[in-house]
Amino acid sequence: MTAKETLSALETLISSLGNIGNKLRELNEALSLADLELSDLCHEKELSRLDAVEIVHHYLKERDALQRRRVIKDEIKLLESFKDFQNEHYTLKNEIITTVKAMNNTVSFQRSRKYCPRVLGNLKCARR
Repeated sequence: MTAKETLSALETLISSLGNIGNKLRELNEALSLADLELSDLCHEKELSRLDAVEIVHHYLKERDALQRRRVIKDEIKLLESFKDFQNEHYTLKNEIITTVKAMNNTVSFQRSRKYCPRVLGNLKCARR
């Protein structure tokens, strides 16, 4: 992995660390909506007299809602694991940010540096 790739990966990590809380809130809202949808479907099943075709359609809706809910819950579980890691290593983000700033400063310096000759003054690469 090159230094630029490492820098890019660290910047992506910082962005990810900052977005975990927002993503968990979004997922919990989506989970709540999925639960409400399942509740509606259960009440429909309980209170309505459905014929055979309607029962099949209802079953398919319920199965789709349960599958969407499972995907949401799985993603929440993964992000909570990462959130736990982040909480245990709360200084990690700041250390990474400091490292990225130092790397960006180095890159900036490397792009703008000029050579100042010590003895020979007529070099083309010399700072003027």
